[in-house]
Amino acid sequence: MERRIFVTGATGFIGMKLVSRLVESGNIVHALVRNPTHNVLASNSSVKLVHGDLMNIRAIYKGMENCSQVYHLAGNVSTWAKDPKDFYETHVAGTQNILEAARKWNIEKIIITSSGAVLGPSTSNPVTENSKRVLPFFNDYEKSKHLMERLAKRYSTGRLQIVLVNPARVYGPGLIRESNTAIEIIRKYLQGNWKLIPARDHIGSYAYVDDVVDGHILAMEKGRSGERYILGGDNRKFSDLFVITRNLTDVNRKLYKIPLSLVLLTSLIETTFANLFKRKPRLPFDWSSKLTYDWAMSSEKAKQELGYKVMPLEEGLKKTISWLLKNEQEAAHPGLETRAGSGMDKSPDLKFDELQMKLRPEIVTNGEFQSAGKDQEKKYNVMLNGVGGDIKPNPDYNRKNI
Repeated sequence: MERRIFVTGATGFIGMKLVSRLVESGNIVHALVRNPTHNVLASNSSVKLVHGDLMNIRAIYKGMENCSQVYHLAGNVSTWAKDPKDFYETHVAGTQNILEAARKWNIEKIIITSSGAVLGPSTSNPVTENSKRVLPFFNDYEKSKHLMERLAKRYSTGRLQIVLVNPARVYGPGLIRESNTAIEIIRKYLQGNWKLIPARDHIGSYAYVDDVVDGHILAMEKGRSGERYILGGDNRKFSDLFVITRNLTDVNRKLYKIPLSLVLLTSLIETTFANLFKRKPRLPFDWSSKLTYDWAMSSEKAKQELGYKVMPLEEGLKKTISWLLKNEQEAAHPGLETRAGSGMDKSPDLKFDELQMKLRPEIVTNGEFQSAGKDQEKKYNVMLNGVGGDIKPNPDYNRKNI
């Protein structure tokens, strides 16, 4: 049965693949985009582009007309912002705009993409949906996502059916950006441009992007309103990315272990200068601090209730590297035929030292808090704490021009 589905974040790493899946299933997608001439989405007759962003109430309201479901994936995935309030406006105020429009249109169900980072690092066991966070939030991204979840929980006590999903470290074929850092690391390693790894080999949960897209769709089909579901992956050491890549490609680059203290010091210096001169640091201090901990996650709840499946890291990296090489060959060696070897697409003439690795261009976007975004956190905490069990309607939705 054909549905009309409203999607935010449709031009992102996960969002583009989700839109493709929804269209393949016979649905019409209303995609909220800042660029109405997006070269991929604009060419699909089953995708209706809605020009606007999360702060454009009118565009959201008009774009959601005749839709029955909403996938809200849009967010600020940057590791740093000149003004921390950007995280809160996007994740909290922007999400409220989505939920207000959904309430006006009587949307039957909404999937909101949060982050596994909200749940905090793991200790002796992988974190679950019910784990109590043992450490303060590290940065404004985590804090604002936490407040977004609180907002969604309040709305879900009414007639709206809202399900939260918390992806882990998502990787796989697709756009290379901050939400897909694993493929950028692998690409630089294959180039010979990735030289360093922290001496402390921390654990992360690596989720293949197609699994995460499946998880979103399964959450829409089976997820319980008011619940959150971790869409995690294979819990592995950071060094496993390079070990597996070596085994798949026979590319063996020298990596140098550096003390975590040196990583933190360098990051702190860079972040200090970044804040002074408003230039983005390579690794902000509030993100490098996360390397001190493990981030293992359990997807058992999603497996049991949704039927979610996790691809082993070896299989996921095999697919990812094969895609990466194929796209590089098409760009740097048009018409070059590949041969199969050990299940991988490899060219007998292609040397990794010669790879430019430029993929095809795509048009792409509690009292414990302590950071530059503290005022924003306080502002939205007051908003949430002051409404009790009911959400006050946004007065902007009563304007005559909506």
